[in-house]
Amino acid sequence: MVADAFGVYRGWCRAAPSCLEYNPRGVPEGPLDIAALSCSVCRCSPQQHVIAEPTGYNPWSEKHVNARKAYDERLLSNTERAQVRKAKGDAEYRSRNYKKAYEHYTIALESTPDSHLLLANRCQAYLQVGRVELALADAQRALALAPDWAKGHYRLGCCLQRLQREAEAVVAFERAHALAPSA
Repeated sequence: MVADAFGVYRGWCRAAPSCLEYNPRGVPEGPLDIAALSCSVCRCSPQQHVIAEPTGYNPWSEKHVNARKAYDERLLSNTERAQVRKAKGDAEYRSRNYKKAYEHYTIALESTPDSHLLLANRCQAYLQVGRVELALADAQRALALAPDWAKGHYRLGCCLQRLQREAEAVVAFERAHALAPSA
């Protein structure tokens, strides 16, 4: 492990989590030569790398892997990755950034493809941007996974209503009401 220009030993990079150790590009030729300080692997500044002990640094230790999980989703389990992306999608939806929301839900669904909750959330985001056919497919898939789920029937009714298939929409809304009369 090599120390940076300040004598500090640095480990994995927060900006480029695949870079596991800071390696300077060179030796600065003067006080204004900051290019030589950047990492030769990820091209980031030394400050982007976590401070590490000069001996015994292991980027694959439990301590460092757990710390890197906040920066690198590839280290998360499928369930954890889906939860992180769902939370990001929910935040984007609340911010009325519906395109970003359905992109996050899509990535979450790659990790947990049988989540009726994620499908219903993506369905709603699709509806907000006018992608009604995709929303309908998500609503139908959510109902296939959870046939007695009132919100799934409600989402299906919303999709059918937007497609001007009112008779089918009424049936879906009635089913949702029958399953959750107080909602």
